[in-house]
Amino acid sequence: MSRELSIALACVCYSLLALGNAQTETKPIILQYQEWFGQYAALGESTLQLKRIANSNATLTFNIVLVEMLANATDEFRRVDNTTKSMIEQTSFDNRVCKDLVLELYELFGRIGTSEMQACASYAAKELTYWTTQRFFSYANILQREMSELTHRVMGVLGEYNKVTQLDAIGTRLEDEYYEHNNLSNALQTVLNKELERLAPLNHPVRENLFDCLDTTVTLHQLDMEYVLSYVDNACGLGV
Repeated sequence: MSRELSIALACVCYSLLALGNAQTETKPIILQYQEWFGQYAALGESTLQLKRIANSNATLTFNIVLVEMLANATDEFRRVDNTTKSMIEQTSFDNRVCKDLVLELYELFGRIGTSEMQACASYAAKELTYWTTQRFFSYANILQREMSELTHRVMGVLGEYNKVTQLDAIGTRLEDEYYEHNNLSNALQTVLNKELERLAPLNHPVRENLFDCLDTTVTLHQLDMEYVLSYVDNACGLGV
């Protein structure tokens, strides 16, 4: 919970303790609670907005890291590809059949490697759906709904009691409603604070799995291109 929200909560709690001796003061208890609920909702909305911004920044930073990983792997993939293509082009083939076979293998393994690289990116994108849209927002939406309901909580309570003969019961109910919301809000704020750190670990599963996928793809592509060049070295086994 933010410092501002904590201060406001302390002020409201202090006021609640004085209710027994203050119900005849400047504001009727019903109006006083409406004001408290409204203030709490406004502060809660502001705090939640700050957390949404922090979540967006964390998500953006994490996506940048993943994109950089993809870019670096793609550069390495192309380097292997271009080196192999250059060596093939510099070779003087005495046998047209061998040259066609080498080029066919080069194109085949190139398509396979590209497909595997795309599969790595697709996997990361699917995993991000859970980590970026479900985790934080599932809790933030609950808190948002609670804050919105606060603004008309008093009217809801008034609809269940006689405002003339049950004023004490109304005050007790509103006090219970306030503390119930406070406990839920504090719990959700704690969860949201933890959620803001969910993408920070260097060993985050999405990051580690993407690295392993890309590293395996580039390594296998390197081996595939070495296999292609072995045909160049021995003239496809057809002899010179």
